[in-house]
Amino acid sequence: MNRKRLVVVDIGSHELEELLVLLGPFRRQVVVYVKWAVKKVLKAILKLNFYAIGGLGRQWKVVRYYFLDRRAYDLQVICVEPNVSVAQPYVERLSRKYPVHYMPAAVLGHDAGAPAELKTLFFYDRSISSSIYRKDRPTNDERASVCIGLKFDVIWEGLIKEGVIERGTPFLLRMNCEGAELGVVECCSKNGLKPLCIIGSIGDVDKIHGRESGDRTRHLMKDMNAPYFYFKGDDPATWHDMISVWEGYAAPFRKDS
Repeated sequence: MNRKRLVVVDIGSHELEELLVLLGPFRRQVVVYVKWAVKKVLKAILKLNFYAIGGLGRQWKVVRYYFLDRRAYDLQVICVEPNVSVAQPYVERLSRKYPVHYMPAAVLGHDAGAPAELKTLFFYDRSISSSIYRKDRPTNDERASVCIGLKFDVIWEGLIKEGVIERGTPFLLRMNCEGAELGVVECCSKNGLKPLCIIGSIGDVDKIHGRESGDRTRHLMKDMNAPYFYFKGDDPATWHDMISVWEGYAAPFRKDS
């Protein structure tokens, strides 16, 4: 029986941290997890709070699923990240396992005045993050650069035109695009694009644009019936709950299913 390939759209990819947890993992993810686990145990010992070390069954599930199980899926990845120097090495790494289409562009937010714009990309000290918005922390103006910004529907229609995806392609949306998340959700809502679910972090909408914009983002996701799940690749505390979420949507696309 023919079936469409799952598409994972990753907006604000940075170093592809979340994708490499779900589809890897590689050595770096092992290091991230071990450091987190050691810190958790030491903190519990210092505070004599041994209940905090509990949940060994949960952590064994995390280790077994992400590091021991061997899984492969019939999927392709669309990465959108304006900082090429950060993303490119990890795009190449994931490309060894899955087809990856990488676009070195920023996704425009809800306040964009045109479908495509040139935007200043701001950087921050001691961080790989970049944003087309100034946040409430000092920027490193020497690192600032100009990038192309595109609305999400422009990207989607372009992928269809180039034959990368088809209309009606099932897609999972992973995003943490530093304040532009509302723009992505609005484009999906206006154009009838319904992601299977949305994972990542949308907190920057509230931080940068205010609570009203954050509430609108959550309202639109609810109206689209697109469940949202918080997940960060550099925070192993979020990895356990993501197992059931990921399996719920990706399992039908497993190559051994």
